[in-house]
Amino acid sequence: MTPTAITETLDTRGLLDDARGPGTYALRVETPDTVEGVARAFLEVGDACPPDGALERLTNDRVAYVGASTDVYTRLMDHAEGKVRQATFLEAFNPVGVVGVWPESDPFDAEYNRAVELSRQGWTVWCDGRTM
Repeated sequence: MTPTAITETLDTRGLLDDARGPGTYALRVETPDTVEGVARAFLEVGDACPPDGALERLTNDRVAYVGASTDVYTRLMDHAEGKVRQATFLEAFNPVGVVGVWPESDPFDAEYNRAVELSRQGWTVWCDGRTM
């Protein structure tokens, strides 16, 4: 996703104001449909990949990356531009959409709970270096 696409998506969905402060966010991520493809993508950006069970789960059609920030909009722009503070998971797999943005007074404590909630909704979620 480009910075323009993220901004337009947030604006269209009424999330732009929510993104202008602390909160959690989820990006839809495109992953290969085979375990071998997922493993190869991880190994292209690092020297390790998750265990086989996690690799298999990442072949799901609905994969999301969940993060937290004191300024969600700026962090989303970092992800879109891929130049600074890029998460390894997002180096391996391209974000293709915004799942949601949720304002939080303490986003780093809320991040895990947001990931669990999305997981319960049928998403395979990557959060803090692990698959849920």
